[in-house]
Amino acid sequence: MNQAIASARLEKGDINYWGLTLAGNTTEDNLTDEQIAAGKTTVDRFWNIMSNYLKIIKHCKSDENCETYERYSLDGTRFGTFKNNVTLADGTSIVGTTVLYPKCDGVRGNTNMLRDICGEIFVDVNGSNPPNKTGVDVFIFYYGNQGVIPAGTYNDTAFSFTSHCNYSKAGNLNGYGCAGWVLQKENLDYLYCNDLSWSGKSECK
Repeated sequence: MNQAIASARLEKGDINYWGLTLAGNTTEDNLTDEQIAAGKTTVDRFWNIMSNYLKIIKHCKSDENCETYERYSLDGTRFGTFKNNVTLADGTSIVGTTVLYPKCDGVRGNTNMLRDICGEIFVDVNGSNPPNKTGVDVFIFYYGNQGVIPAGTYNDTAFSFTSHCNYSKAGNLNGYGCAGWVLQKENLDYLYCNDLSWSGKSECK
């Protein structure tokens, strides 16, 4: 994904020049029907561009009847559905795409990678197969003009590992802060104990 965005930027320019508008905003109740429709179109535009640089075997657009399935947070809270927008050649599914900062000026932490955020990509590593839980088989990544970075890294101030990757805490956003841990620590031990931290214990045993 990092390489694909880098290649797209070389040809299309920085992401803030791709003509994207707000999409996937959690406060859609405050948006007009026209703004919501524009958001769906902008997600199509994003993946139309990215399809030139990724091995995509299926792209279900906003006006099509896409596969949906129930979604759960890390602690098992059921809320809403995932929508299979894009299927990659390795079987990975993109089940959510947001454009939260069309100017790509979002700040999610205190490093360069976390200062030029455009939005989020939700990756389901095994498609619609269970458990469809954020932090178990669904992981969130930020994307921006600096590239792609997993949510929940040490410097993440939006979805920290401590507050958003702890199975003992109920809530829709529980699991949003797990991707960074999985990639750096290479384990899912947070499923079995809740006293792990970046500066302390990194395994349950």
